Amino acid sequence: MDINAAIIDQRLAPIVDIIREQAIEELGIKDENRLKSLAFVYLCVKTILDLEGDDTFDCLTEGGGDFGVDAIHISEEHDGEFTVSLFQGKYKNNLEGDTNFPENGINALINAINYLFNPTAEDLNVKGMVRNKRLAKSINDAAWSTFRQWLEYFGCR
Repeated sequence: MDINAAIIDQRLAPIVDIIREQAIEELGIKDENRLKSLAFVYLCVKTILDLEGDDTFDCLTEGGGDFGVDAIHISEEHDGEFTVSLFQGKYKNNLEGDTNFPENGINALINAINYLFNPTAEDLNVKGMVRNKRLAKSINDAAWSTFRQWLEYFGCR
C-alpha cells in the first residue's frame, strides 16, 4: 500500500465511527465495508465542498436505485445560477492500485447526468424508489422532480 492510500485509510476509521449510528438509522447500512465506502464518499464531499458534518451527511444518497450517484449537492442560487455537484466513488479494501473503476458505475453516472440535465429524458420512477426505505429520505430530500423543474426553468432563461 502506498503512503497516500495508507493516509486515506487511516482517516476513514474515525469517520466510520462518526457516521455509523446515522448510517444505520437513516440508510440502513450496517456492513463494515459499506460503512467504509460511505465514509470515503463522506470524506470526499466534506473535503471538496468544505461542509459541516450534518450538511455533508445530508448529501449522501447511498443505496440501490440511486442512479449511481453516491452524493449530490446543490449550491445556493446566486444571480439565477446554482452549482450541482455529483459524487460517485468506489472504495476498495485492496489499495494496491491495480483495480479499475467499474464500467457499470460510469454508465450509471452518465445516465444520471443525462436524466438530470436533459429535459427530454424519460422520467425517473421516484415513487418506486421511495418505497425502498433506505433511500426514501435521500430521494425525498433530493426532490428529484423539483430539481428537474429548476434545471428546466433556469436552462430556458
